[in-house]
Amino acid sequence: MGRGFACDDRRVPAGLALAAALLTGAASAVAPARPVLASYDVTESTRTISPAGERARAAAGTVRVSGGRARWQLANGTFPRSSAAVALADGPAFTLLDVGEKVSASATADDFTALFRGRPAAEGSGAVAIRDVSVRLTPAGSGAPFEGRPTSRFALDAGWTLVISTTGRVARVVTEAKGTIETVDEPAARSAFDGLGRLLPARGEAAEALDRELARLPGLPVVAVVDVVSKVSAEAAGMPSRTEPPPRPAETRLTISRRVSNLAVRAGSAADDALFAVPGDFHARALDRIVPGDAP
Repeated sequence: MGRGFACDDRRVPAGLALAAALLTGAASAVAPARPVLASYDVTESTRTISPAGERARAAAGTVRVSGGRARWQLANGTFPRSSAAVALADGPAFTLLDVGEKVSASATADDFTALFRGRPAAEGSGAVAIRDVSVRLTPAGSGAPFEGRPTSRFALDAGWTLVISTTGRVARVVTEAKGTIETVDEPAARSAFDGLGRLLPARGEAAEALDRELARLPGLPVVAVVDVVSKVSAEAAGMPSRTEPPPRPAETRLTISRRVSNLAVRAGSAADDALFAVPGDFHARALDRIVPGDAP
């Protein structure tokens, strides 16, 4: 009997080791939980009325978001100033895809923003200054329900002055932007494509102030309408005062809108990875292949 118990004592550790190994193997076989996939349709449009006439531009497509990655695919046409119809975002890294030519190009967040805002013109003989910058984003209660979800409304009130000084001449562009933004609380749908500042015609300190303030928006912007009025005046430096009134400043009016629809969130799957990857038959090229000239 004593020998029997001794034999059992020697076998117990081995059995425990086998059970632990089986449990470890089972645990390692369980795949980690995948992030959910959020998707929505979005239309962004601008309508401009200026002394040169009236023009309109719109971009419509579908955005998909999963675990910090995002894909924006246009239904028709391309992003402004480019031949790209698809944009991928993964943290600070962006990739633009020219679907027709099967070409991809790496980009930064600033490169993507510049598609909409344009880049500042190269400094020439004139001096450029941004003055009187003021940007305020304030809560304005509840917005209209969005697809059965409650929304929060915010009011945007911004203004700045662009002063361009050249030899013997000074031009001023005074801009005011006012509008409302409604957001819905859906963290899974937030991405690098939410930034509304890229839609506003600002530069320098004004653009930086807008981006900082709009980054405070708590939620996904589902409805945004902003009216922008810019008045341009010019005068000769040192011009003596006249008795007649100065000419009326030229005025440009811009209406910017963003509307989201069909917001949905579902469980993630392994097939979602292909949405955020560059297709294997695409060729990597420099950014100027997709953004030719990168005109200011």
